Amino acid sequence: MAAAPLGVSVIVCTHNGALRLPPTLEHLAAQRVRPERPWEVVVVDNASTDCTREVVQRAWPKAAPAPLRLVSEPKLGLAHARRRGIAEARYPLLAFVDDDNWLAPDWVETAASVLEAHPNVGALGGRSEGVFEGPVPAWLDGLEHLLAIGPRNVRAGDVSDDPGLLWGAGLILRRAAWSALARVGFHPSLVGRTGSSLSTGEDTELCLALRLAGWRLWYEPSLRLKHYIPAARLSWPYMRRLHQANGTASAHHDPYYFALRCGVRDPLARLRRRWWWQALAAAKALAREAPALLRHASAAEGDLRDLRLQTLLARLVALVRLRGTYDAAVARVLAIPWSDAGPPVTHQAAGPRLNIR
Repeated sequence: MAAAPLGVSVIVCTHNGALRLPPTLEHLAAQRVRPERPWEVVVVDNASTDCTREVVQRAWPKAAPAPLRLVSEPKLGLAHARRRGIAEARYPLLAFVDDDNWLAPDWVETAASVLEAHPNVGALGGRSEGVFEGPVPAWLDGLEHLLAIGPRNVRAGDVSDDPGLLWGAGLILRRAAWSALARVGFHPSLVGRTGSSLSTGEDTELCLALRLAGWRLWYEPSLRLKHYIPAARLSWPYMRRLHQANGTASAHHDPYYFALRCGVRDPLARLRRRWWWQALAAAKALAREAPALLRHASAAEGDLRDLRLQTLLARLVALVRLRGTYDAAVARVLAIPWSDAGPPVTHQAAGPRLNIR
């Protein structure tokens, strides 16, 4: 007897998304999902102060192909909203759709089909196309991935080792993988976007945890969505802020990268895991690269060295702030029994092809 189709819970987290949500919900209501597959939409109102709730209630048509539930998460932060969505979701596949993502009509069915075919895949991502409100600056070429557009030059299939990451816009997570991580003691340290803050890195942290547990990451280019990019995100100051956020998050990712390299012979591994080593390395990198940029400060707009400098500076500042907790965080991640959180099938674990600081 054939197994029953896996159900899908589409989780849309939003903070003050009244203007963004209508087209997102319109594309969700247009999904073509086979009748025997159960699915739902869970909209998580993350401490909104606008008319988000009223917009959601008006925008979802009565004849929509799936039920929609609107729930609240008063604690501001994308990770908090997602956890609320997971707790409310009814089905084993958890699809995280941002409130500015417009899904192709076959998106839900494609996602479910891929995960049904690959039971050892813990998270699935697809391809996104940018829809821009304003003119696209020339310097954005090659940086689109920072706006969750693309990806470029990524082969279809298992991407656990290369590039080893998936972004959160349109990420589909297997509930069994999430539950297994929680069971062995995985507690994310990053909470993602918080109101107008550009804090980031929570998706990378999740992907690294999945890889440590032995779950695979999968990229499916036929899983398509459009990502609406407002004009405010097409400015150089915004791009600099993104790099600062990435630099800050990198310090929180270190323990996972160290854990992934535990099987690699490195006589200096124990030293590299220490706070003082990483802080010294960040300071040396900053001192090496800052003078060249400062000599050409007038040409900073579009200068990639400026973005590199923002990343390095933010990483160093984050390490300084983590001075009293960094080594403990590394020890905590290394102590997690990751192998106890793996998929129900045997496969080769993620390899060591990583760019370790």
